[in-house]
Amino acid sequence: MPERAQYIAGTPSWIDLTAIDLEPTKAFYGAVFGWDFETAPEEFGFYTTCRKDGHAVAAIMPRQPGTDDAQMWNTYLDTKDIDATIQTARDAGATVVFGPMDVPEQGRVAYLIDPTGARVALWQAGGFAGAELVNEPDSLSWNELHTPDGAAADDFYKKLFAYELEQIPGGINYTLLKVDGNMVAGRFESESEPAHWLVYFSVADADESGRRVTEHGGKVIREVEDTPFGRMGTFADPTGAQFALNVLPPPQ
Repeated sequence: MPERAQYIAGTPSWIDLTAIDLEPTKAFYGAVFGWDFETAPEEFGFYTTCRKDGHAVAAIMPRQPGTDDAQMWNTYLDTKDIDATIQTARDAGATVVFGPMDVPEQGRVAYLIDPTGARVALWQAGGFAGAELVNEPDSLSWNELHTPDGAAADDFYKKLFAYELEQIPGGINYTLLKVDGNMVAGRFESESEPAHWLVYFSVADADESGRRVTEHGGKVIREVEDTPFGRMGTFADPTGAQFALNVLPPPQ
């Protein structure tokens, strides 16, 4: 269902963007996706919720003063027990960046670096479950780990959430991560880029949305093309944060 009120453990449930400069970032993504923005006051770090038709679909998080984090999209994986998941992650070779931290009335959060170098967040829902709309135009549709060491990544994430792993046949090293038989994320082995989680946004027209990206200062990383999983391409915003656009194929 496009509208979501809960997530199964191990499922990507939320995304936010660590932003170098909040206002230009809002302007760019507002132009590309038509989002509305709701910015919290300073005591909550100006955390900005991105809304589509009133639904929370993502957020923009100004980077902390004095830090030099690159602008990037963050993927959050749902957990029902964040303390236990963090201990499992440590035992499996991850580094805890911070947390768990309480977000008042919303949930608990932590950030990890997995053993292959990718940053990933954990979210234990309280009052906020995560994205309220998915798989609809201008909302989250897929999360994909890009890593130079696919075998190590598969081993780590299977320990973290007991994912069922399915290797995709063909010329690429790609694993589907499944929960109860349902695909929830992907893992792509790539030696040409740093380890990171790539977020995909569903759009009505990938070519038109891609045109808006470049028109407003972004750039093309991988040209839009037809694939068995829909028409898609990869882009970067004006600061270099990468994301993908895809038109989902009709349900079978």
